Amino acid sequence: MATIKDIADRTGLSMSTVSRVLNYDKTLSVTTENRKLILEIAEELEYKIPKNRKKTRGKRRQTKVFGLLHFLTIEEEIEDPYFISIRLGFEKFCIENDISIVKNYFKDNNFEGVDFTQFDGVVAIGNFSESDIDKIVSFNSNIVFVDTSPNEERLDSVVADISKAIEKCIKYFKTLGFKNIGFIGGDIERKEMFINSMKSSHLEVYEKWIEIGGFKPENGTRLMYKIIKKGELPEVVLTASDSIAVGALSSLYKAEIRVPDDISIFGFNDIPAAKYTSPPLSTIKIETEFMGECAAELLLEQIAGRVISKKIVVPSSIIPRDSVLKK
Repeated sequence: MATIKDIADRTGLSMSTVSRVLNYDKTLSVTTENRKLILEIAEELEYKIPKNRKKTRGKRRQTKVFGLLHFLTIEEEIEDPYFISIRLGFEKFCIENDISIVKNYFKDNNFEGVDFTQFDGVVAIGNFSESDIDKIVSFNSNIVFVDTSPNEERLDSVVADISKAIEKCIKYFKTLGFKNIGFIGGDIERKEMFINSMKSSHLEVYEKWIEIGGFKPENGTRLMYKIIKKGELPEVVLTASDSIAVGALSSLYKAEIRVPDDISIFGFNDIPAAKYTSPPLSTIKIETEFMGECAAELLLEQIAGRVISKKIVVPSSIIPRDSVLKK
């Protein structure tokens, strides 16, 4: 496993700066470029090609050009490195296969000035509106959507089964003996998935321990504080993202509530920062790098002539660390 020193050596920044960026310290004065560099190097050092993945070797191929459309801004991507790892998985596959990439952050330019005719195919990462999807598809027929599946009957997509991942988390908590379980962050859809998973596991749902509203660290800080103010704490809190969990840990630390002795915190996604929190964050890993690789492979299949749409659902796995009490 990569260490903070490894990341510091690669970036040329101090270990203190690296640690504070990975823990989303808002008091740190550091440029957006350096924040982005630290998160990308942290992801790169942890990146592994999944077992049994085929690589194309030998004769050099004619260079293709893929367009990458991201629904976030660069600053928003930094706030949720889940999307950084998807992008890096896509970029690494393209580099290994001699494919050129043109990146476009949608919210920065709203497609203005983007010449889609130059691309052999397009990967669109994130949740675009219906009108934006129609516009993208009209520009280029070779397209793959990642992290959303707007029309699986006619459009390729690569997604994670979030509902199944949440269900897996609840079953894990149950094996550890937890009954009083809270949930913070995300949106109404994630809340409903959590409630359904609790009911299917025959566990009581406590609305007082459910707070939703965003996926960023500041959302976790605010929502965890709301639960703390209620007085009684759940045994464990599932968060909708690791970034939320980092914010939640900050609120608990300020309130002098010990993790995991007084309350356990569980993340979602397994971003690089999860290993460097205090305590290291237990989480569920979504194979985000693999999602990026699959998107590139699907584009190659389309270019080769495949016409039937394909939807790939990537797996998830529990990563136990020290933020969850082992009863």
